[in-house]
Amino acid sequence: MIVHIPHSSTYTAGREFIADIRCELGRMTDIYADEIFAWPGNIVFPVSRLVCDVERFLPDEMEEIGMGICYERTSEGLPLRQANDKDMIIDYYYRPYHAMFEGFVTAEIKRQGKCRIVDCHSFPAEPLPYERDASRPDICIGLNDFGAETAMLGEAAADHLRARGYECMINAPFWGAIVPMRYWKDERVTSIMIEVNRGLYASGFNKTNGFAEVRDDMQELLQLIAEA
Repeated sequence: MIVHIPHSSTYTAGREFIADIRCELGRMTDIYADEIFAWPGNIVFPVSRLVCDVERFLPDEMEEIGMGICYERTSEGLPLRQANDKDMIIDYYYRPYHAMFEGFVTAEIKRQGKCRIVDCHSFPAEPLPYERDASRPDICIGLNDFGAETAMLGEAAADHLRARGYECMINAPFWGAIVPMRYWKDERVTSIMIEVNRGLYASGFNKTNGFAEVRDDMQELLQLIAEA
């Protein structure tokens, strides 16, 4: 199983920003996701999504609002930075990262005959202006619209979380889960996204009293998915 954590970093790689970068990092970073979803051999992207968002496509529809691979607008639609280094960022960060990710999946298929990906995120307690779905459950499970095993795994994860007292929705407010394009719709690869409401465990950049419980519950969920 591969645990993928793309948005937990606050490292901006020396880039200059027009907007209040700390404020935007607070809105957009999946803060502490790398701790909540810690797993042996997990993949953590080491640079902030504000510099390079590796979960965007190339090209991506979010380019229209300035939030494609290289963000040029904030979550409120205000100028963030002039991404005149986009080609360099794609070549230096985006392509190598996806090559590595694909390599991990290929190696897992060679070892096990299949690969399971858990795509791990968090989301702010209050919806951001650019979001299309304002619903705010405790946890969102994101699934792609293909594969019976994916659907079964998603329902099992949701049932487990609900039994633990969490309000859990599937594909709301976010949907889908990452799969390397080489393996898109490959029956050997199953991917599930887990999005945790940050209001459960953090206030801004600070952990709250709920952190330990959320971390322990997510570790239990990862174990369940690994054994399913």
